[in-house]
Amino acid sequence: RPAWRRACCRRTQANAMTTHTPGPWHTAADAQNITTDAGALIARVALKQTVCGAPTANARLIAAAPELLAVLQALEWKAGNHVAALEAVGRTANGLKAACEAARQIIATATQEA
Repeated sequence: RPAWRRACCRRTQANAMTTHTPGPWHTAADAQNITTDAGALIARVALKQTVCGAPTANARLIAAAPELLAVLQALEWKAGNHVAALEAVGRTANGLKAACEAARQIIATATQEA
């Protein structure tokens, strides 16, 4: 596991931030089922073409969700620390601050902390 993932997993477990089935998740060979390493079914994607995209691409995006959340949490934490450090010396980081807030909102939605 990459260092960012180990740190984020420890933080997530310590704070009980998520209630989803832990990742990683995978798409099955048929690209219809999303499963855990142990083979537990997470979701099933309709195989017919939809207006919003190809079913296989949708399945890959769903399967990546736990890792995307972990990366977003790690980035938000690091960027938040950077914003605080800049503000402590009288500098501003408005763009980064706005990105951190957007990340916090997405994390809250994904972890039902809103």
